Amino acid sequence: MNFEESFKDCLYYTTSGLYREVTVLAEESFAPLGLTPSYAYLLMIVYQFKEIPTADTARKIGLKPSTVTRLADKMVARGYIVRKSKGRTSLLVKTEKLDDEVGKIFACWKKLNLKYKEILGEKQLDRLNKLMITSKNKL
Repeated sequence: MNFEESFKDCLYYTTSGLYREVTVLAEESFAPLGLTPSYAYLLMIVYQFKEIPTADTARKIGLKPSTVTRLADKMVARGYIVRKSKGRTSLLVKTEKLDDEVGKIFACWKKLNLKYKEILGEKQLDRLNKLMITSKNKL
């Protein structure tokens, strides 16, 4: 029995492999903008909410607040967002530059989703998404 066969029933092994493949596709999609998928997702959330606490952003992305703070630091440096304090809460606030560039970010997400559909087919992609959401919620 080869290595892959011995782990084919291991959820960790199969989801890790899928994650790596999806990550490569996502990174290729956002490379023209000089963004990683995590930066793009952060920017889309801030754009949608206009002003959002760092902790809320972390929950939505599924990352630790310290990681979101580090990601936000780089987006502040690039002028996409600014920080604003409201009491003890740190808010991430969109800028005009983000308003100007967000169309390109959404276009990359659309391109990525089209790539998934091209590779997996629309029905399989839909089934996979639903199964993963249900499984994640149960775990």
